[in-house]
Amino acid sequence: MNLVCRLGLLTPTFLLLLSAGCVSDPNLETEADAGDAVVDGSGDAADAGAGADAEEEVSACASDLIPADGDACDCLGEERDASDAVCERTCTCSGGFWTCEERCEEPDPVVLRFTTTPSLREATGNGDANIQAGETWEVLAELVVDNAEDEGLSVFVRLDSDDGALRFDPELTQRTIEGVGQTPVSLALPFTVSDTARPSDVVATLDASSGFLVASVEVPIAISGPDAALLEWGEAEFERVEGDVDRQIELGERWEVVVPLRNAGDRDATDLRVEARASSAAIVPDASGIGVPARVDAGATVTVRWPFAVGETLIELEPLLTLDATAGDTEPVQLGVPVPIVPPDTLAVVGYSWSGTPPDLELAVEVENAGALDVTGLEWTRINYASPTPCGGDAEPPCEDPLVRSMALGEPDGPGAIAAGTSASVRLTLTQTVDTPRDGRVLLRATSRLRAHGPYPVDVTLP
Repeated sequence: MNLVCRLGLLTPTFLLLLSAGCVSDPNLETEADAGDAVVDGSGDAADAGAGADAEEEVSACASDLIPADGDACDCLGEERDASDAVCERTCTCSGGFWTCEERCEEPDPVVLRFTTTPSLREATGNGDANIQAGETWEVLAELVVDNAEDEGLSVFVRLDSDDGALRFDPELTQRTIEGVGQTPVSLALPFTVSDTARPSDVVATLDASSGFLVASVEVPIAISGPDAALLEWGEAEFERVEGDVDRQIELGERWEVVVPLRNAGDRDATDLRVEARASSAAIVPDASGIGVPARVDAGATVTVRWPFAVGETLIELEPLLTLDATAGDTEPVQLGVPVPIVPPDTLAVVGYSWSGTPPDLELAVEVENAGALDVTGLEWTRINYASPTPCGGDAEPPCEDPLVRSMALGEPDGPGAIAAGTSASVRLTLTQTVDTPRDGRVLLRATSRLRAHGPYPVDVTLP
């Protein structure tokens, strides 16, 4: 009967009658039945395999493994939360691969910085709150590292300046500080003002570094004068009083030397006196200056103007005009001002000559130095003159200048110096053509170490 149940033969009515037997004895199986299972292609085994595959698929879909973007997946449409401590990440199985979308919060950056603008504190001095020569002061600052790890960072700090008025001890102004984090670390780095420092505004630089982290801040330091009047001369300038407008100090002219005078001390300068004297008779300063007050307040500046006359005879090229300033019992403060006198132009053209064979000619212009001083540093130039109005024909107004066309002379080749009482030749080349005029004019010019020379008009005729 089991064979019949297994084969499922006969009519449905008969099968119904036999169903009880099939159910009541399910374990009856002959050797043929076992063989049938093998021959039939393992019906029950196939069912068991399908169940196992289903269980494996369910297990894969329910896996706790965190996928990565691009990994293979089996469960189409499945979503998984793959977030971590930094990023929120959702992965979806699509087309056999995981596709992940994430939103990450960047961690707060680690920043090395000074919490406030550095300040200054007097360490050794007279207690007047003025930074003065010989005193020692400290730069005070606070340093933090934002978002550092609990153990903090190792930070190197340094205080320095390029100005020679400040002195630094590397053992005190260069140091490494361990464990710098969110809690501010106080710094006190000393510097000493040089004994010879003058009143001025200087800058020190406070640097901090840890690996790639760098912080830097400039510390302005105003150095004051001593607790007394301190007179200082500024830079001198010259202004013309009488003379031509070429801004050159020449013989016979009157000029003023104009100089700022500053009281750089911490006390007023009273009973101010200024005197002037000259190194030679080449210049004669007036007996008194202009704008010299009796008092200069601490930190104030006045302008001293002192007229002088230049002699008619050249005695000295750069005579020295010395100004002496005194206030109260202070020592005189001197300023020596060289006065650059421009000598007269002592060069003159005394003749010319031609040499060479047409068309290649050379013009030699003879220049004489009639003065008592050598003329040095000469550099020569020329202008080929052409008449501004044509000549001949019906030109109006009537022609008065026969020099119409440029002779086209070449650049001059002249001496670099002409000694006093001597002469030298300045040479210019000419390539003669059918258009070269027979008569021409060239304007010869030069500059020397002391002044400009010329232009000297030279009228020439071809040989």
